[in-house]
Amino acid sequence: MGCTAIVDGKRVVGAFLPDEEWRRVVKLSKQRQVFMPDTKLPALAKTVRWRGGITRFFSHFPGETPEGYTCNESPEHAAQKLAIYARLQELGFTVELEAGIDDWRADVLVGPSAFGPSLAIEVQLTRQSAQVTYERTEQRSASGVPTLWLFGKNASTGHVGADLLASNPVFVAEDATHAAAIAQSVCSGAAFFDDLSGFEQTPARPIGVKVACKCGLSWLRPIGVVLLPNRIRGDLKPVYVSCSVTSAKRRGRSITMSEAEDHLRRYLKVFWRAAETYGITVGEFRIATRVRTDAGAVYRRDYACPQCRLRVHTKGTIGFGTPIPGDELVRCPLPVVAHVDARPALKLEPAWFAEPHTPKVESVMSNAEWKVRFIDRARASMLMLAPEDGVY
Repeated sequence: MGCTAIVDGKRVVGAFLPDEEWRRVVKLSKQRQVFMPDTKLPALAKTVRWRGGITRFFSHFPGETPEGYTCNESPEHAAQKLAIYARLQELGFTVELEAGIDDWRADVLVGPSAFGPSLAIEVQLTRQSAQVTYERTEQRSASGVPTLWLFGKNASTGHVGADLLASNPVFVAEDATHAAAIAQSVCSGAAFFDDLSGFEQTPARPIGVKVACKCGLSWLRPIGVVLLPNRIRGDLKPVYVSCSVTSAKRRGRSITMSEAEDHLRRYLKVFWRAAETYGITVGEFRIATRVRTDAGAVYRRDYACPQCRLRVHTKGTIGFGTPIPGDELVRCPLPVVAHVDARPALKLEPAWFAEPHTPKVESVMSNAEWKVRFIDRARASMLMLAPEDGVY
């Protein structure tokens, strides 16, 4: 079914006709004087009732649909594209329903806007593979027209990469009102594409403990770092990443020693910078070892005094994590000492947003509370042990 038809040589939108005019169109359609815009065949004007209201639409007469012609959209689909059309038309954009160029037709075709000379808008509520999304987008791109995709929940399957997203906005729309708001944002220039490049320089704070070694040297024992992506994008929260322990499995598969080492070493830059800032030496690290815990296998890294090589590790199960819960850990009062590429830890995908997220500064504990809740407990959980295989 379609939302538009040719009546008296002009394209009309059934949903926006006055009731009296709609009744006239229904009568004309029964006389086969109304036509489908794309096939130019006689159209039948119909009304369908559904939970969202009443939708007017046009279809071919029974048995007259051309072979290979597909246009079986739901009332929900029609409601979204009508809402988009009405919103953009109200805002003064040049917009057409069910129009296209060359051999393709979009749900909504927009003329000049902040996004560019033209834009095809597609509402896709049924499941569509990434391959089909690429093919349909390329068909429009060949005509010089990008596509705004408005998917229903779980309608997009497979992986749509940054190569397509960079020039073709992709969103999930909750309903007709949300779809119209997204289209308005894209066409007005408020929407933006986050390619994640901003997180190459994410503020980071060190989480460590000053160790007073028996040899007389004080050194910094790394525990982990707190990444602060919220200062770049306000919808995100601080993230704690351990420099001492990591799970032996990732995404359902066992990771290698080399992968574990890469993970545990990734943010040591923060501690080297902290050492310069606070005038203290960072402890030397040993190669990670695989150990079993109640929570499963993990790789654990111990640190040692740079002078006498005595090793420090945390005691018991608590040592595989941290002395306090992670949600409290990110509230540490230490200042930012370095900026790092946080993308591997954040596990984000490039994506479009209808509006920018204002950066937010996280709350922190007082220095006194931090000392009691972390520093004292962390030191109490540590033991000085001679390494099993001697000095290293």
